[in-house]
Amino acid sequence: MPIHFHSSVGRRARKAVQTAINILADATCISFPKYDPNLHKNYMTIKSSENGCWTFVGFKDTQEHNQINLASGVALCESSPAAIHEIMHSLGVYHEQNRYDRDEYIEVLFDNLMPNVVSQYQKQSKATLETYGEPYDYGSIMHYQVRAGTKNGLPGFRVLRQYDENAIGNARFPSLIDLRKLNKLYGCSQTDIGDVRSGEDIPNTPPPPPIRPTSYDDNNGEGNTRCNDECCCTCKCKGHICQCNCPCSCYPRGSKNTCDCTCPEKFIPTLFNYRVVAQNQEEEEEEIN
Repeated sequence: MPIHFHSSVGRRARKAVQTAINILADATCISFPKYDPNLHKNYMTIKSSENGCWTFVGFKDTQEHNQINLASGVALCESSPAAIHEIMHSLGVYHEQNRYDRDEYIEVLFDNLMPNVVSQYQKQSKATLETYGEPYDYGSIMHYQVRAGTKNGLPGFRVLRQYDENAIGNARFPSLIDLRKLNKLYGCSQTDIGDVRSGEDIPNTPPPPPIRPTSYDDNNGEGNTRCNDECCCTCKCKGHICQCNCPCSCYPRGSKNTCDCTCPEKFIPTLFNYRVVAQNQEEEEEEIN
């Protein structure tokens, strides 16, 4: 997908976008060449001339280019996680909480949401959102934080599975599930997805979403076995990721995995402000404060 930088984009935003496209290009078959009007019809325009971090989801049929705004002077918007998030929107990826099956994983507390944020939790249908057979991903870089855009810091949703709610929405990199879905969307091979955080190769098996490390000692990454009811899972660190090998598919007390490691280079929580316009919506939505 060709990239065109508007003159309003400064050095920090350019660096964030370059980091983002390097990460996505390394883990997918999608390329991001410099836009050439003689070669390219469809492209992304990166600009910093408006408020907030926002874009459209995918391209409209009559649309030649999609705009991504990363507000100038706003550190969050000029970060690589925000750039990844917005570029993935432009490539056609919705928020994770827009999934049609999200009610099995989160309970949205609509009364706690700011009025301009309610649409960010609008469920898509199977006709408009494809999950590609991938599970709901609390660790997705496309997921909102629990208290993003809420009234008086109240939670915007309740987590229905065993997961650290404070880790949701704080991803600095796309999760492996994010990358698998993006590869399926663009017809890429799934065999060459590496750890975008460390450059290591990762087996093409569904790992658990990344969670904030706990005090659980996993023997310096060498692995331990944790058993819960009928499920035994072996936990090992792979780069920054705690991988969990669960030989059975039981879900004790509604939890998909009970695996956690203390891995090197832990995730650093990051807050985001997003203003996203869905492909099938005409109006632009307000920035989340």
